[in-house]
Amino acid sequence: MNSDSLMQEALARGIVNMSAAARLLKPAVVSSLGRSVSEEAIVTSLKRIKGAYNRGALGYLRVLAKSSVEVRTDLALVSVELDPEVSAKIRDVAFKNYDAFVQISSSPNAYSLVFERSLFGYLKGRFEEEQVMEAKTELAALIIHSPEEIMETPGCIAAIYNRVGRGGINVVDTVSNYTDTILVVKMDDVVKAFTAVTDLISEARRLGGRQR
Repeated sequence: MNSDSLMQEALARGIVNMSAAARLLKPAVVSSLGRSVSEEAIVTSLKRIKGAYNRGALGYLRVLAKSSVEVRTDLALVSVELDPEVSAKIRDVAFKNYDAFVQISSSPNAYSLVFERSLFGYLKGRFEEEQVMEAKTELAALIIHSPEEIMETPGCIAAIYNRVGRGGINVVDTVSNYTDTILVVKMDDVVKAFTAVTDLISEARRLGGRQR
């Protein structure tokens, strides 16, 4: 249970069928204990721990309830290989066009740049063809602004990703920076993504007030 956030949420909200949950959990319980366990015993245990999850599992709702969403459309993405020459070019372009950038992130192998579509040709042209690993247009970004508690509260970002994924929306790129969570999606998906996230925040505002 401690590793299954969806089950914790369902249990805490009282929307789980205890018998069905017991049947689902039984193989793992039997494997962990090394002996046979009845479904009735698992149901009893679920009822006993429900109170603990009521108190703690939905703490993320209080954070999401105080969050808001900003949408940026007509964006592009370019991913380039990581090397000193590329780094210098990125610094130069970002300095001169600061307001046009939504995010700049890096991994051990690449930089990912998300910026206004109007810069696409210019920025892509600053790099050698072999340095460009990926280039896309027709993108949008959801920027979710949250209070500082998000940095100490488990489950917040997972809830956002889960809600967007359940809507059949692919996240093209994403980053979490201080109190902002940025999801880059296709323009065709931005309305669905916005609706999914705002519905989640609305639920959090309705349910979060009940958590103490």
